[in-house]
Amino acid sequence: ENLMEQLKNISIICIGSRGDFQPYLALAVELKERGYNVRILTNVAYKKYTEEFDIEHVTLGEENIETFVKENPDLVEAMSNGDAGNIFKVIAKKNIRQASNDCNAFLKEMTNHPPDILVIGSLADYFMYYAKYVLGINTFHVKLQAHICTDDYAPMGIPVLPNKGHY
Repeated sequence: ENLMEQLKNISIICIGSRGDFQPYLALAVELKERGYNVRILTNVAYKKYTEEFDIEHVTLGEENIETFVKENPDLVEAMSNGDAGNIFKVIAKKNIRQASNDCNAFLKEMTNHPPDILVIGSLADYFMYYAKYVLGINTFHVKLQAHICTDDYAPMGIPVLPNKGHY
């Protein structure tokens, strides 16, 4: 029996917009089709998509990200002006507001349904480190978004750093 036949319970955690979420849903669907038990931890806005593909959904992010992006006046203004600094500030404030709830939901999920492997998707590095080093859960980091950098360009309005630190 090979290792992957022993590791049947897989959880995937991904945070962000629908564009961040969808590649991980596709991964979850493929894993399920191959016989794995798959749970996906993501924002409440994507529950309908996970259920459509019969993937178990675990809510991280009670505040619907799709609604937040469309209706938060500070975020709408920052996006309209292309002000990456303010976009990140507004999102950071939201993340701070919901951090306690997200961390508690994550810990509850990892305690009640510990996966054999936790696939770490977009914007979930903190959860990877906690799962791996505190809870002792096997983690697998999967990057499905391309961030293209050059010597004089960093993505998403981030400043170019000396010594290519933005890579």
